[in-house]
Amino acid sequence: MDVSGGNSPVARAEQLLRLLSVAANAVRLYPVSSPMREDAIARFAETSHSLTAAGALQLRVDRERFLLGDVSVGAGQTQIAALAEALHALQVGQLIIASGATTSEVGAFLDILGADAKTVRGGGGARAALIQAGVRNIALVEVSLRVSSESGILGMDLTAAPLDDIASELQTAVDAWVASGHDRDDIAGAIGGYEAAAQDLAARRIGEALLRLDEATRVRVVSAAMLPGNGAKPMKGMLDAIAQMQPAALARLLKLVATSAGEAPDSLLGAIEIPPEVARELAALLRPSPQSDQERGVPAEADAPGIVAEVAEYSESDQEHVETLVAASTPAQLASKALSTTLQVAAARPTEESVIAIGDAVRTALERHVYAGLGAAFVLLAQLASNPALSMGVSSVRTSLAEEILEAYVNAPADARAYLATETGRLAEIVGPVAARVLRTGTPERSAIVVELLVSLRDKRLTPVISQALDHLDGGVRAAAITALADMPGKESASMLQRALAHWDPQTRRIAAREIGRANRVEALPALLRLLEEVYLFERNYELKKEVLRSLELMRPAQARSVLTRMARRRFVIGKKNRELRYLAQRTLSLLESS
Repeated sequence: MDVSGGNSPVARAEQLLRLLSVAANAVRLYPVSSPMREDAIARFAETSHSLTAAGALQLRVDRERFLLGDVSVGAGQTQIAALAEALHALQVGQLIIASGATTSEVGAFLDILGADAKTVRGGGGARAALIQAGVRNIALVEVSLRVSSESGILGMDLTAAPLDDIASELQTAVDAWVASGHDRDDIAGAIGGYEAAAQDLAARRIGEALLRLDEATRVRVVSAAMLPGNGAKPMKGMLDAIAQMQPAALARLLKLVATSAGEAPDSLLGAIEIPPEVARELAALLRPSPQSDQERGVPAEADAPGIVAEVAEYSESDQEHVETLVAASTPAQLASKALSTTLQVAAARPTEESVIAIGDAVRTALERHVYAGLGAAFVLLAQLASNPALSMGVSSVRTSLAEEILEAYVNAPADARAYLATETGRLAEIVGPVAARVLRTGTPERSAIVVELLVSLRDKRLTPVISQALDHLDGGVRAAAITALADMPGKESASMLQRALAHWDPQTRRIAAREIGRANRVEALPALLRLLEEVYLFERNYELKKEVLRSLELMRPAQARSVLTRMARRRFVIGKKNRELRYLAQRTLSLLESS
C-alpha cells in the first residue's frame, strides 16, 4: 500500500479520523445548539464525501490505534488514539465509512460513541444502536460478530476474511444456487447481512476474490451465475459483486464469458446495475473503435511549436478580457480569494507555516472588510489545535486574531457588526480574556461596543467578563451592558439584571429597572417587587420606585397585584413624592385589572 504523499490512502484516512475525533470532542464538550458542534459535524460529513467518493473506507480498530490494511493510521496522535479506545470499549473491530454520510447520521453515530459503553453493550451493542438510529452510511463490525454459526460464505466476515478463502466459497455458493433450482442465493444473503455502508465493500471484496480464481474456474462460475438458461434470472449476488469490479477487469471478464457462451459481450451489460458513466466506459472497452489513430486524424507526433504559436497569438478580445479581469480584481475580492486558497492549502497540508498563513490571510481580510470565510478559518484552526505539533502555534495565532477581531468590530459600521459577531462566536473562549483587558484599559466608548459584542455571542463562558462591565466606573458602559443583557434571553442574563437592581450606583439601578420593563423580563419580576416592598432608612429611593412602577405598567404581571394593591390603598401618606407613588400604583393596578 502506498503510504507516501498527502493524497495517499493512509493520509486520507488520517485526515478523516482527525476530523472525526474533533467532531467527537465537540459533541462531548458543546451543547446541541452550539455552532462549534454543528460546524465540526458538517466539516466531517463534507470531507467524508470527497475522501470516500472512490469507495468506502474500511479501518480495523485496535485498542489505541486504527489500521488500514497492515499500516497504522494516525500513530502518536492523542485524539485519534482516544477515538480508537472509545470504539474498542464498545467491542468494535472495524469502522466503515461510506460516501454520502449526512450530518444527522454523523451526529447519531457520535452520540452512540459518547454514550456509556456498558449501557450500549447492554442494549444490544453499538451495531444494533447504529441500525436503530437509521444510520446507513457508517457501519460497525463488532468483534463478537466475527464468529458465526452459519457455514460457507454466509458465515464469513466478507469485510476482513482472506480473499483466497472467499474465492473458495464462491464456487460452493454458485453450485448450491444451481442445485437449488436458482432459489438459494447465498452470495446475496451474505452481502445483504451488512449495513448499507458495508454492502458495497463486501460486494467489492467478492469481486476481488473472483480474480484469485484461475481463469477457467472464474469463467465457469460467472457463466453459471449470469447465463443460467431455461429462462431463469441471473444470480443477483454475483451481479452485485462483479458490478463493483474495475471497468477494465470487468470488460475482460465479460468478453471471456460471452466468448465461452457464443454471445456478444455488450449483450451482458443489461443485466448488471452500474452507473451510467461506468456503463459508457465498459461499452467503449467492449467495442473498441474500428479506426486507427491515423484514420481518426491523430498525428503521429504532437506539433509543439504550432500549439505554442496558436496559444500565444495576440487578439484584441484577449486584451479586453484581461482588462475586465483586472478591473474586477478589487482589494476585497483579492483578500477573499487569498483567504479561501490559504484555507484549502492548510487543510490539505497542515504545517506551522500554514497556521501562520491563515492568521495573515484573516488579518488581510479584516483590513479589507471581508467577513465571509472567517468562520471557516476559525473552525479549521480549532481542528488544527488537536494536532500536538501545531497546538502552540494555533493558540498564538488565535489569541492575536481575537485582538484583531475586537478591533475590527469596534471600527466596523453597525450593519456589518451582526455578521462579524456571528463569525466571532467561534472564538468565544479566546475573545473573553482579550475583551476583559479592553474593559479594564479601553475608553468608555470602546468598552461599550465590546460589551455589546460579548452579550450578542450568548456564550456562558463570557459571563464573568460581562459581570466586569456591570462594575465599570463609567456609567455609559454599565448602561450599555444592562441594555444588551435585557435583550438577551436566558437565565444568566436575568440573574445579572437582578444583580444590577442592587448596584451601588442609584442611576444604574434605575436603568436596570427600566430595561427590565422595556424588554418584559418576567424572570426578574421578583426582584422588582422586592424593591417596592423594602424600605431603605438611609436612602431616598423615590426615583427607583417610580421606574419600577413604570416597568410594571408596561409588563402588567398578575404576580404584582398584591403589592400594587397595598400601595394603592394606603390612606396616610406624607409628602408629594409618596402621593405620586400611590397614584402610579393605582394607575398600574387599574391597567392590570382591565387587561
